[in-house]
Amino acid sequence: MIKFENLKKQILLQGLNEDDFAHLSSLLVYKRYKKDEIIFKTGEPPEGIYLITKGRVRISTIIHRGHQKTLVIFKEGNYFGDISTLEKRPHSSTAVALTNVEAYLLSFSNLECGSTKNLSLSCKIIKKLALISSKNLRHMNIKYYKLEESF
Repeated sequence: MIKFENLKKQILLQGLNEDDFAHLSSLLVYKRYKKDEIIFKTGEPPEGIYLITKGRVRISTIIHRGHQKTLVIFKEGNYFGDISTLEKRPHSSTAVALTNVEAYLLSFSNLECGSTKNLSLSCKIIKKLALISSKNLRHMNIKYYKLEESF
């Protein structure tokens, strides 16, 4: 059973109203992963966006000569899988559970725009994705400029 309290803690879902949460809960799939379990691998097709309610997930990629590079570690309240899902492209990284993980999977195929309720919810979630992505890009730009100034 999906708990609204867990949904309300999600960064991506902040600002949704009770009706949105009720509708969204019918679209989510509860997932559990054991420590060190692979959630998805590089090259696999995306299933959707994962909303972490418990645990930590490492996103990594293989770099020069097979060495693994951690890109980011996500924790409760964070989400991942959004880029591949939105682009409808295979994952460019691998996601592994660093601890036991509980998450909700939001498949974008479930957010059909065929009804007003789905359209409204889709717009709210996509707007939030855009705002968070913009904020992340701004932070990356600042880091880049600081790095560039150090040379």
